[in-house]
Amino acid sequence: APLGKEEGRLRYAGDALPGQFQITLAGAAWKNRTPQAISIFRSSTVHEAVHLWQAAARPVNNDVASWIHEGGADAIAAETLVAIGYWEPENYTEYFLGAREECAGGLELGPLSSAEKRDNFRVLYACGHVIAEAVSIAENRSVTHFWRDFVERARTENGYTEETYFELVQERTGDQAFVDKLRDFVRTPLANPDREIGRLLAAAHMTAQNAPLAPAQGR
Repeated sequence: APLGKEEGRLRYAGDALPGQFQITLAGAAWKNRTPQAISIFRSSTVHEAVHLWQAAARPVNNDVASWIHEGGADAIAAETLVAIGYWEPENYTEYFLGAREECAGGLELGPLSSAEKRDNFRVLYACGHVIAEAVSIAENRSVTHFWRDFVERARTENGYTEETYFELVQERTGDQAFVDKLRDFVRTPLANPDREIGRLLAAAHMTAQNAPLAPAQGR
């Protein structure tokens, strides 16, 4: 079937289903093996594959914030791409900085907690990635390590909520002030989102510095 009318177009759509995921490529630019096309295909496909693993942890209902699993999937996909050698660490950093910029721009329209009601879905991915990275910094372990425990917690509790996420962060970091900052970041309208992202990341680094010494876990 034709890929699209716009020759320069690259559109990727993925949907994770029970035990499988579906990919739709649209745009005639997919006809050419370009670095951009390869990058989009790799990162997006790994993101969907991560969802298959995350499916072991189910939200208790459809009202649970999707920044938790979408942002987590973006961050884990980035870690995976580095681990299997498709990305260098600087690619990971560049990807995260893009997420930070997109998150800050999206939060100018309102708090993360109301993003779905505004149909501002991209901010869920971007800000969820920022939060996942902040938690990773705070506990000095990869996002993948956090999600291993989160999956087990969700199984034990027959599903997860936003509070499940915050409670596990509290247990893993032992820093209530950092968890309170996470909650505020999600739920509060921010006058200067980029500044608040900076403060959140700074708080994560402070939490890591104050934690008992433990071996760092690789990405």
